[in-house]
Amino acid sequence: MLAFQIWAPKGWEAIIVTTTIADGGSIRVLTVSFPEHYAVTRWARRVRVDDLLVDELRAIIDGTLWALDSDSVTANNPFQYLEIGLQTAVNHGKAGALLWMIGLDSLLAAQGEALFATRLCRLLGKGTRIFPKDYAGRSPAYTVGDLAADKT
Repeated sequence: MLAFQIWAPKGWEAIIVTTTIADGGSIRVLTVSFPEHYAVTRWARRVRVDDLLVDELRAIIDGTLWALDSDSVTANNPFQYLEIGLQTAVNHGKAGALLWMIGLDSLLAAQGEALFATRLCRLLGKGTRIFPKDYAGRSPAYTVGDLAADKT
């Protein structure tokens, strides 16, 4: 879900039901959980998911899973802060923004600029536009690779 929110920050309210199917075909509920909601930003309200490129989502999912599965604290922690920031911003916008800034700062300051640029391109995809199209079809032409290259 975090990767989807990075791709299209549309917020999230959910009930997660974990089930199993018995040999006879009956479904048994194992757990029911109510995860924290994710906040929706003003930009997100302008973004239409139908206009986003699915190939960009694949790159973001791969990058997010790589970071979250990593044994490296410098790769894992920024995503934890980004997710907690999304959850916190539902009730406390400024605190959520602070956690997002901590996550972004840990991406930037964790190691050198070249490694940051490589990690960012791996996460988001080099050709991914920085801003998705809005409801009117407008999107600045900046890509992750263009901006990351300026720092290497």
